[in-house]
Amino acid sequence: GVGHVKHLKDHFSAQKVSEFEKGYENVMINFFSHDFGSHGFIPTTIGQTEINKHTVGPEVGIAEKLTEDFPGEKFFIVKYAIGGTCMYREWLSKTSVKEEKPKNDGEIAYGSCYNGFVKLLKKSIKLLKKQGYTPEIRALCWMQGESDAENENTMKEYPRRFDNFIKDFEKEFKNENG
Repeated sequence: GVGHVKHLKDHFSAQKVSEFEKGYENVMINFFSHDFGSHGFIPTTIGQTEINKHTVGPEVGIAEKLTEDFPGEKFFIVKYAIGGTCMYREWLSKTSVKEEKPKNDGEIAYGSCYNGFVKLLKKSIKLLKKQGYTPEIRALCWMQGESDAENENTMKEYPRRFDNFIKDFEKEFKNENG
């Protein structure tokens, strides 16, 4: 889910790479990735990934496009990214956990990523409201599933678990969009 900053110059002008490095003040991000996070909203720029400051995530391209298409408007991104996780364990939402009653195997907390994501998003909404904003969830960008594709059983169950994820997410945040 990340690219390396050193490769940006192969695809973008020096001016554009400088823009990415400077960041986008109108597109703020609150992120958590493994044990690394912003602990509040900061300008979207490179280096907001779990690996190091020499990587770039999709939020930079999103920020660039939002800035181009909606000059002068402010946007907020909440990013929760944990690599190597799967819908079968870490991203199980409440409905899937209830349906399947998985046992904690000592290593994996079932639903840990789903719960962490919901917690970060709720905290972010609360922070924005405290700053006088009226936040509205307009999109959910999802990139996950490679780990589920490694096993035929988890791959077959993915659509149902993902549907549960979306339904639980919508239920969890239904009051946030009026």
